[in-house]
Amino acid sequence: MDRKNSIERLILSRCSKYHDDGEVLKLLEDRYSVDSLQKSYMVLQSTDGGFTKAELLKSSSSRKRSKKKKESIFKSLIRPVEQKSGINRHSKFYGKRTKNTFKQFIKQNLKLQKDTVKSLKKLLKKDPKCLDKLKDLAELPLCSKILKFEDFQEINRLWNNYAKELIGTTDSITVMTSKLSTCEFIGAFVEVTHSGCINNIGQKGIIIWESQHNIIIVVPRAGGWRSDISVTNPKYSYSELIGGLRIINKEGTRFKFRVNVDSKSPTSTEEPCYIEFEIIGDRLMVRSIDRANKKFKNHAVRDIEL
Repeated sequence: MDRKNSIERLILSRCSKYHDDGEVLKLLEDRYSVDSLQKSYMVLQSTDGGFTKAELLKSSSSRKRSKKKKESIFKSLIRPVEQKSGINRHSKFYGKRTKNTFKQFIKQNLKLQKDTVKSLKKLLKKDPKCLDKLKDLAELPLCSKILKFEDFQEINRLWNNYAKELIGTTDSITVMTSKLSTCEFIGAFVEVTHSGCINNIGQKGIIIWESQHNIIIVVPRAGGWRSDISVTNPKYSYSELIGGLRIINKEGTRFKFRVNVDSKSPTSTEEPCYIEFEIIGDRLMVRSIDRANKKFKNHAVRDIEL
């Protein structure tokens, strides 16, 4: 008896209700007997109602159907493009990420610009004077889908207000540069002053994307340094005529931009006051999200090529 019920005896001995081993042994001997208080059957009392098995199955199936219906509605709203294009729905990364979508958008636009230049060359070979009657190259059906500089001027206006508010009323150049070094440059109008690539020198445009090593700008049609020099009829390349996107590497490149610090009204006839800054691309090879928390120290820089 002791060996069979050793665990139960040990547990009952720890209980404050039983004071000695005799009471514990008596309880273990009398359990489940007909004469004792402990009965070998279970009494089931009536309840006040509830779900039957059929009702439970029916309610669970209806919940599953409603859940599937909601999921199908959300999927049709979020990913209508992927379902039409025939992408594998069972893949791990079925939903497109914003970063991948933007990369695809940039690649498509660069390819479109390249194809447009080829088509423009073929068109000019057939008829060299076909562009003489056009005031703007954007009127051509070939160039209708290329990104236009005018569509991003509103972003540049918002950035100018943001930079002006960021600088504030301070007159210290050190404070201004420390604030601008950590600010967001998407929307700023920049000009490339120095670059290892000759074709990038003189490029002007609005920044639409900044990564760790590159910036992407939208340049105006027939714009750049040739429009600033005193030439009556400057000659532009085909890529300069159509404008569009340009990817510029930060390494070995310097950019120039200016901030309006004048508090005069826009209807004023006086010329606005600007402060011009220059960005050293080698010192700014940091992601914008990491640059916001980075502290740039003032020290002598010897490896900059003038």
